[in-house]
Amino acid sequence: MREYFQFSSEDIKKYVIFIFLGSIAAYLATSFSKDWVSYQWFFDEIYVKTSWIELLMNSTPFSEPLFFVTTKAALGFISLANFLLLVGIALFILKMHFLTKLIDDVFIVTFFYVCMYLFLFEGTALRIAYATSFIIPSMYYLQKKKLLTSILLFLIATQIQLTSVVFIIMYPLFIYRRLNFLVIALFVIAPLAILLNISAFNFVVDFTQLFSNKYLFYGQDDIVKNQNSTGLFYYFIGFFYMFVIAIGYYLKQQIMNEPFKRMIFSLAMIGCASMCLFYDHVVVGARVGEMLLISMVLLLTWLFQHFREKDLSLYNVVLILIFMGYALARFFYLYPTLALNAEAFI
Repeated sequence: MREYFQFSSEDIKKYVIFIFLGSIAAYLATSFSKDWVSYQWFFDEIYVKTSWIELLMNSTPFSEPLFFVTTKAALGFISLANFLLLVGIALFILKMHFLTKLIDDVFIVTFFYVCMYLFLFEGTALRIAYATSFIIPSMYYLQKKKLLTSILLFLIATQIQLTSVVFIIMYPLFIYRRLNFLVIALFVIAPLAILLNISAFNFVVDFTQLFSNKYLFYGQDDIVKNQNSTGLFYYFIGFFYMFVIAIGYYLKQQIMNEPFKRMIFSLAMIGCASMCLFYDHVVVGARVGEMLLISMVLLLTWLFQHFREKDLSLYNVVLILIFMGYALARFFYLYPTLALNAEAFI
C-alpha cells in the first residue's frame, strides 16, 4: 500500500505544475470567461429554484444526474467559485495524470493539452472538462484491456455531460480493425456535406429526442442565425484536416500496427468529419468535433516524438510555434474582456 503514496521529486514537480495550470484555468473560468454569466444563472436554477424532490424525480440516465446532484449538494456548503476551483483542479490533475501515463513525456503532452484545451475546456466549457477527465482514464484502461473499468469511467462521463456518449465508438474501433477503414472513408467524403449543403443535424436531433430533448435548444433561430458569419469555422475544419492527414502520413506504420494508436487516430478523423456533417450548426459541430479531437493531444505528442527520433528538430520547432499561435488565438477569442484590458494596459 505504501508504494501508492511514494512520489519522486519529478512526480512532485509534475503535480505542482498541474495544480498551477488548473488554478489558472479555474480563475479564468470564473473571472473572464464569456460563459461565466450563463454558468451563474445555470447554477442558480439548480441550487435555488430546483428542489431536491424535483431534481431527483426528473433525473434519468440521459439528464446528466451526476453533475446536477453533486453540484446541488456541494453548493449547500461552498460558494460556486470555490466549488468550481476545487473540482476543476482535482479533475484536471486526474486527466493529466492519465494522459502522462498514456505517454511518458510530461512536458510535451502537457504543452499540447494546454495549447488545445486548457482555455477551451477547463477555462470555459466546464462540464465538458469534467466529463473528459473520466474519458481520458477510460482510454488508458482500454489500452490496458481492462474493459469493465474503462466502460465504468465512460459511463460516469456520460452522467456529467451527455455528449460524451460519442466516445462509445472507441470500443468497437479498438476491437474491430476493419471498422477503422470505414472511418477513413467517412473522413474522405465528409467534406462533400459542406459542398452539397447536406447536414446531419435534423437527423441526429430527431434520433436523440427518443431519450433527451436537450439538443433541440441548438436548433433555435437566434443561435443558428449568425453562426459562422465570417466563415472561420471552415478554416478551423481545414486546419485539423491538414494535421490529421499529416499525422497519418508520418505515423502510418504506428497507426497500422498498434490498435490503440489506430483507435485514437480514428477518433480524430471522426472529430473532423463530424464538424463537416454539422457545418450548419457550428455549436453542435464544434462541441462534438472538439470533444473527439482531444485525441489530437496524444497524436501530436506521438508526432513530436517521431520527429525527435528522426532528428527533425526544425519540424518540431514549427509544430510548437503553430500551436503556441493556436493557443493565443483561443485565449483572445475566449477571453475578450481580458484581451481588451491587456491592450489598454499596453
